Amino acid sequence: MNQRNLLNIGLLALIGLLLLLVLYEPGIEKPAELPPLLSLDKGAIRQIAIRRDGQQDIELRLEEDGQWWMVQPLRHAADPFRIDSLLRISTIKFLTHFGASPDKLAAYQLESPRVTLTLNGATTIAFGGSTPLDQRRYVLVNGQVHLISDTLYYHLIGSFPTFLRKQLLDEGVSIEAITLPELNVAWQEGGWRLEPRPKGFSADQVTRLIDNWKLASALEIRPYDGSEGKVVSIKISGHERPIEFLLTAQEPDLILAHPEKGVQYHFDSSSVNNLLQLPNMGAAAGEPETLDNGDPHNH
Repeated sequence: MNQRNLLNIGLLALIGLLLLLVLYEPGIEKPAELPPLLSLDKGAIRQIAIRRDGQQDIELRLEEDGQWWMVQPLRHAADPFRIDSLLRISTIKFLTHFGASPDKLAAYQLESPRVTLTLNGATTIAFGGSTPLDQRRYVLVNGQVHLISDTLYYHLIGSFPTFLRKQLLDEGVSIEAITLPELNVAWQEGGWRLEPRPKGFSADQVTRLIDNWKLASALEIRPYDGSEGKVVSIKISGHERPIEFLLTAQEPDLILAHPEKGVQYHFDSSSVNNLLQLPNMGAAAGEPETLDNGDPHNH
């Protein structure tokens, strides 16, 4: 074996040794993985209670149909994205923890916490103050103070409408009638009847209006501010009473209030054309007053 081959073999051996040093870093201990705050699996959480100082308490529950619902302060479908944010508490890891006697909790704003989160009626996490430099949050769990990343606290202190699903009507509903300020649409004798009868309209326009209401999703839900407005009602198959909203504004937002629930739904002003009148689809004049579109359950 000549000198050049020996040199190449030596270089390869040196490269291999350096690679091993980089990969295994002898003498340098790997940092231990941060432990989880809770020993609770995300899939095992079926009930969430949020208690807030000076705000309405909230209770959320996973029902047998697999959907999360708010049950306090009112019954309403919950926002799945907000629920997912809350369930991440099961994966949060703590940076450090220590015991704290009751007389020391005030230093961490945990003596009278502003927010407590209770899971399944058994596991409670109290949220205290935050560290001034790196904005970590002190929480109290099972008598121990933990320091965690501050990603959940601001979800918990939002007003209760922020936890609500923004879709106006429940999924899969069948609409039998819509009463608008300037138009009534009702399923009668096998067809849609409009009052007052527009000069020109098509069956597609009526179908689109019904679908727009079934799919309507608000940009934002806020507490009802008490404003008056014109009544808009939606008659749903299988329900004795129609759902009634108050049309309190059309600009700059279209606002439909639900005083009974204490909330109001905010839509972009362009939704006026989709929800309060027949959509413009280039309808031809002279359509019949009653439009036979089949069973309303199919729309």
